[in-house]
Amino acid sequence: MAGIILIFPVISSAETIRMAYIEAPPYYSSNKDGKAEGLVIDIMNKVMKKAGYDWEAASYPVKRMTSMLTSGEIHLWVGLSTLPEFQGTAIIGGTEIGKVILNAYHIGDKPPIMKKEDLAGKSLIILGGYSYGGWLSYIKDPVNKIAYHEPNSHESAFSMLSLGRAEYLLDYDTPAKRVLGAMNIPNLKVNEVSSFTLKFVVSRKSPDAQNMLNRLEKTYQELLQEGKN
Repeated sequence: MAGIILIFPVISSAETIRMAYIEAPPYYSSNKDGKAEGLVIDIMNKVMKKAGYDWEAASYPVKRMTSMLTSGEIHLWVGLSTLPEFQGTAIIGGTEIGKVILNAYHIGDKPPIMKKEDLAGKSLIILGGYSYGGWLSYIKDPVNKIAYHEPNSHESAFSMLSLGRAEYLLDYDTPAKRVLGAMNIPNLKVNEVSSFTLKFVVSRKSPDAQNMLNRLEKTYQELLQEGKN
């Protein structure tokens, strides 16, 4: 009986890796021409060039991004790796590409927010398009009686907080610092809620997924050693 040869699809360096990103400046965003830019995009430009991959990046809302990655329509996401949709559907790298700090902001003498349960019965400002490390479903669950507002910019979020539209604001440290550098909010208090690491997340349905992940991580480590990231 003749032997059976199994042939698996492989992404070669000549083929294009499709990467998804969300609108979350300064990590990733679309410029006025619709092209990807940001801190993570800058890193990926270096990684892909050194690894010899052609690639393209497209912006999607979080839910669509996770759906497309789990289905294999998108090969790669570089960001929060703990989303439940990735369990069993994606291969997660071990290398930390960066860290994102989530803070809770409030004005005056209020209890700090340390866990999502602290938000129950409170009024809250959140930014549209963020998953908040899995907190979003808790925030939007009517059972928890959280009155939330979703402005579309960090500037609007802090303006709403300063005007007393809600008791608390959840925002990420880096973009918040950029906004607060140009805005004075008296008696503003902040506490760190949690921090998330950014990692390579490769769809299991990507051709040669494990080798792709290994190659990306190896290349990133080489760039670190060369002082280019």
